[in-house]
Amino acid sequence: VENPATGDLICTVPYMGQKETSQAISSAYETFQ
Repeated sequence: VENPATGDLICTVPYMGQKETSQAISSAYETFQ
């Protein structure tokens, strides 16, 4: 993710498809139950 004003790199995020995203959400949900 880049800062549009400066072009500086703010952070990086993993590239995930629908399956990986759903697994991450399910895991996070179960953790906080």
